[in-house]
Amino acid sequence: MEKLPLAGIARAAKVSARWLQAYVNACYAAVPQAAAVIPKAKGKLSVQMDEIGSFVDRRGNKQWVWVAIDADTREIIGCHIGERSRTSAIALWQFIPAVYRQCAKVYTDYWEASVTVIPSKRHTAVGKESGLTSYIERLNNTLRANL
Repeated sequence: MEKLPLAGIARAAKVSARWLQAYVNACYAAVPQAAAVIPKAKGKLSVQMDEIGSFVDRRGNKQWVWVAIDADTREIIGCHIGERSRTSAIALWQFIPAVYRQCAKVYTDYWEASVTVIPSKRHTAVGKESGLTSYIERLNNTLRANL
C-alpha cells in the first residue's frame, strides 16, 4: 500500500485539503466500531490475547494494538488501540463478546495489565515457549512485517 499524504491527494483530485479532511472524517465516523463475530455456543472456548507496539506518525507517538483471537477458529474477536496500560486492557476485555468473557479460557503473556483485568478463573498467563499464545504471536509478527 502506498503512503500518500492528504495534501497530495487533495492536489491530485483538485479539491481543498479542508474538504478532503472533512470527507475522510465523515467516512471514518460511518465505519462501525464493533465487528461482527460468528456467534458461538457456550462451552469450551479458548482465547489468545496480546499487544503489539508501533509508532504512529513520529517516533515519540507510540501506540499499542491490543488483539484477542479465538484460538480454535483464529477469528479476531476483539481489538483496541491505545497505550500499554490497564485502561487499554479493560477496553479490550469489554470489547470481547460476552460468551467469551463468560466461558473462554484466556491465554496471555505475563503483562501486569492482563493479569489484573481478566478474572483469574478465566485467565492463564503463559510464556511464549508454552505454545498457548502461538497464533496471536504469529499474527503480531505478520502485522509487524507488513505494516
